[in-house]
Parts: sequence; structure tokens; C-alpha cells
Amino acid sequence: MLSLVILLIATISLDVVSAIKNTSILVIFKDAFVKLYRALPEFFLLQNIGFYDGGINYPLWQVCTLLIAGYFIYTLLKKNEKMTIQLICPISVISIYTLLYINKVEAFGFYGFIYFPLLRAFGPMCLGVLIYRFIISNDYEKLLKSKYHVLLNVFSLLSLIFLFVCNAYGYNYLILFVIIILELFNEKSLINKLLNRKIFSSFGDLSYAIYLNHALIIGCYTYLLSVLKLNVPKWGTDIVYVIILVAYSILTMKIVNHYKKKHLQKS
Repeated sequence: MLSLVILLIATISLDVVSAIKNTSILVIFKDAFVKLYRALPEFFLLQNIGFYDGGINYPLWQVCTLLIAGYFIYTLLKKNEKMTIQLICPISVISIYTLLYINKVEAFGFYGFIYFPLLRAFGPMCLGVLIYRFIISNDYEKLLKSKYHVLLNVFSLLSLIFLFVCNAYGYNYLILFVIIILELFNEKSLINKLLNRKIFSSFGDLSYAIYLNHALIIGCYTYLLSVLKLNVPKWGTDIVYVIILVAYSILTMKIVNHYKKKHLQKS
């Protein structure tokens, strides 16, 4: 949300500078109003839920859709936990991922009356409910004590290496992510010990802030480069971009954690 406010101020400021150059006060108010109007759904966390596709910080679509999908799943679990876990979640996971895989979808928009971003949020959350349900069951404990767990332990580590080295991303590799998640809950597994090292855990804490901030930094950094017109090789600008993005994400995360801690102390 902080990034959204800063991006809104930045984009309006750029319009103001442009408008002043054109000596048109009407342009200032018009462009500022347009930016503010486009940002309103993001302030209320309603971006890309099927009613409004706009916005100025597009990574927020995931936060908004996950909140809506999470609300539906929570309501279903409260109403009928057994039916939700044994029927609704499995059917949702199979049907949603089949639809997304067959259509090779990684986009926004409607498929008939179905809105893809909501599916892309509802499917993983249903899968998460099923994984968690299995992890707290006796079957997971039996798996950890069985002779097959050694194979699962090694395979999960190899899966992580494969996904990272081959930059493999897509619904084809969904089963690999499930195996990795199962092993992450086992404190004695190789993959758990590896990813709990300080360097990985620190980056893990920072990764979501980087995701939410990258659109803001790309927009401001691209504009700055176009104004300065520096004769710098692409690898140089890429390194500077990464440094700025990480530094800004650390700053925003510290601000959010400060206010979160302050709020928890009051409550």
C-alpha cells in the first residue's frame, strides 16, 4: 500500500511536470484525477477481482484476489469443513489447474463468465488447504517414518535444484512444488535445513516486498533513464535497478514491520 501511494504521487508528479512544460493547468488536474481514479480500487484492495481491471501498481492484483479467494474458502470451511476438504477443494484444484494447463493461461481476463485472476488465487489456496490438512494428519507422520521418506527427501532437493537451474515455471511442474512444500514442513529434511540458512531466510522475508515494489521501481527508473539519457550498457543499468529495488524493498518492509509491531503492542 505504501508503494501504491508513492507510485501515485510519483506518476501525478510526472504529469504535473509535463503539464507545467505545456503551460496547461487543466492537464494537471485532469491527469491527476485520472491517476487517482485508477488507484481507488487498489486502495480498497479490489483490483482485478472481476469488476475492475485497472490500477497503477499491477502486482497488487495477487494480494486482492488472494484476500477474496481466502474469504470464500474460510466461509466454506466454517459452513461445512468436511465437504470443503473432501469435495470442494479437490474438485476445484483438479478443474482449475486442468483449465489453466490446457489453455496455457498466465493472463488476465474472462473465460466465459470465469475470471482468470480469481481462479489463479482460488486454485492455489484450495491446494494449500489440502496440503496443510495432510501435514497435520497421521498419514504424514507415517510417511516421515517410512522407508520411502528418504527418497522423498532426496527428490525434493533435486526438484528444487531443477526448478532453479532450468528456470522451470508452469503448471507442468506443480507436483514438484507440492513435494517441496511437504518436505519444508519436515524440520529434519535436507531442503528445510538448506532454506532455513540465514541468507535464504532473509531473502525469503524480502521476496514478497520485492514482488510488490518491482513495478514502481521499473516505472520510475525507466523514466529517469529516459530523462538523463546516460550512455550506460544494459548490464550496468540492470545492476543499478536491482540495487535500488532491494534497498527500497528493505526500507518499505522495515516501515511496515515497525507499524505492525506498534499495532500488536497496542492490541
